[in-house]
Amino acid sequence: MNIRALSMVLRVLFVVQLILGIFFWFGAAEGLVGIHMLIGICFVAVFWLIGVAYALRGGSLGFVLGTFVLGLILALYGMFQTSILTGSGHWIVQVVHLLLAVLAIGVAEMIAGRAQRTQAA
Repeated sequence: MNIRALSMVLRVLFVVQLILGIFFWFGAAEGLVGIHMLIGICFVAVFWLIGVAYALRGGSLGFVLGTFVLGLILALYGMFQTSILTGSGHWIVQVVHLLLAVLAIGVAEMIAGRAQRTQAA
């Protein structure tokens, strides 16, 4: 599995999710929640594939386990966020969801960078 290609797919999915998320924030895309969730599941699956690919290259066990734990937290949090802190404080839940996704992108980028450096060596 090519970590670089998976990383690029993850970036595209992230941008699409970010755009949809912004629409949700302004109340302009409530009918697209199902699509957002489906793309989110794909995002987590690609994130996990990056972890698997890194593991197959002999990568750090901490990073590999981190991808699975963070991916699971992100998916579960996303699926159940509508029932967490409803009302005027729900924006906090949305920000946490966004921060989890940004953290996932950051971890994936770190893994891709490490994999590229070890391949070059």
